[in-house]
This record gives sequence, structure tokens and C-alpha cells, in this order.
Amino acid sequence: MHVSPRSNTRLVFLLLLAAGLGGCGGGPLDPADAGGVRLEGTSGTDARGGQPFSLSADGRWLSFALEVPLPADAGDDEAALAAYELKRLAGFRLLGLGHVALVRPEISAEAASHVRAGGYPLPGTGCWAEGRFILRTTGRQTLYLDPAETPLAWRLADADPGPARCPFPERGGLLPGVHGPVLLIDRGDGSLELQTASGGRRLALHEPAWLPGMGIQLSYLSASPDGARVAYGVTDHFGSFVGNTTVYVLDLDGGAGPRALGAPVSYVQWSPDGRDLYGYVKRPQTGGSDYAIYRWRPAG
Repeated sequence: MHVSPRSNTRLVFLLLLAAGLGGCGGGPLDPADAGGVRLEGTSGTDARGGQPFSLSADGRWLSFALEVPLPADAGDDEAALAAYELKRLAGFRLLGLGHVALVRPEISAEAASHVRAGGYPLPGTGCWAEGRFILRTTGRQTLYLDPAETPLAWRLADADPGPARCPFPERGGLLPGVHGPVLLIDRGDGSLELQTASGGRRLALHEPAWLPGMGIQLSYLSASPDGARVAYGVTDHFGSFVGNTTVYVLDLDGGAGPRALGAPVSYVQWSPDGRDLYGYVKRPQTGGSDYAIYRWRPAG
């Protein structure tokens, strides 16, 4: 087989690019190597266009949804689509953090009737409000789960229990500037520096992989509620080629430098007391699209 010099050059370039995006801290990193623990029953978690999981304000519950494949006939008629949406609704779970096991909610007759009538849950609308986990629907109503009710079931809200929009984090790279307690600086050479927002003390410096033309961006940054730490994601990129996002945790008191906890990790959330960090991780051992939720305890 003849391979033209141009094709060969392109192959070498792609191999170098893959090595650049996968190397120098940008490759997969098993969360277990940094003390991460996979939460029970979370393998196959689906983001569904928004937060892949959500913590209740009291830190006692974590909500998430399992992936439900779309059947080939789901778009053929309303009945098939409604049946699919009911399966997706049944795919939600509540995980009691330290007090009960995983709970699979039922679907009340009223909620099921609403879905069959075309009230489908809207993507990216699930969050906690006033002790309930809520979902907006295309029928301009709200479905909710209340852990205080027995049995735990999806029900149709009589009144609007929460905000019109859930407080989701912004997507995409963070621009230079102040982000909570941290000042992000683009040094102009492809590297990013993190300083304290007050005082300008350097906290961390991240540089892109060795391949010329590569860059990095901060994909997200989240300060712990107790103000002791920040967690943030660093992503290598080369034009439209995007590498893995590695999550780091950093003490703001000037102690140890940033610690890599896992990769790829596309979303994180702190527990209300700042003790635990939860992350949405593509499991490196599967080699596929299987995501799970992990917990770290950065304070030890």
C-alpha cells in the first residue's frame, strides 16, 4: 500500500497531537489513585443537558439520573415518546449521604398522567429548591421528589416550589479575571496563573503540553463553602481538538500546591460543609462513555 508523504505527515501530526493532549498531566487519571471513592449505583450517570448530579442544601441527599437509551421507535408516535420519558423519569435516583441507601422513586398516577399528556421533563432543569428536587416540564408545570414523603415518588406540584432557572455553572472556559477568591491571569505564553484575589499571592501555575500551538483553559472553578479550598478543571486544547479535563484542588492558606484528583472530570460540587468534593468522572477503565460520580475528601 502506498502512503503519500502528505498523508504520512498528517498521520505523524495526529499522533503528536494525541500525545500532546494525552500527556503532561492531560491524560486519564483514575480518581482512586487520589483517594476518590465511586458512589454506589452511580455508574452510567447521564448529565441530561445540565448538572449531572445535585446536592441538597442540607448535604443529606445527592440526586442523579441513569442513562436510558433512546428506542428506535420513540419518535414514531406520542405514546412511544411518552413511554420513553416515563422510563427516563424512573431512571432518577436519590442517594442518602451517610444515612440511607440508594432510593429509586416511584411515579405517582398524577405525574404519569401529566407526562402521557405531553408534560415531558425539560433538559437541564433538575435542582433542589426548598428541600425538594424539582424538574420543569414542557407542560409549564413542575414535578418534584420530596425525601420527607413516603413513599418517595414523583409528584405534580400544586404551586411553583422554586426558581425559574436552576443555578447551573457556566459552560466553557473561564475568562481572565476574578473568580471568587481567585484571580485568573493569562500570561500570554499559553500558561495560566492563579493568584489570590486579594493580595496577589501566586497559588498555582499551569502550562500547556509541549506541542507547539497547544493551549490550556480553566473549564470551571468552585470555591468550597468554608472558604478553605478551590477545585478547578484544567483542559488542554489545540484549536478544535480538546483533551481531558483534570480536576485540581488547591488550599487557599498557602499550604501545598495544587493536587490532581482525576481526569476526565467535567463537573464538580462541594458538600455544604466544604468537607467533601463530588465529581462527574468518565471512568478510564471502561474506555467508553460510562460516567460515574466520585467523592474525595481533600482535607484528609
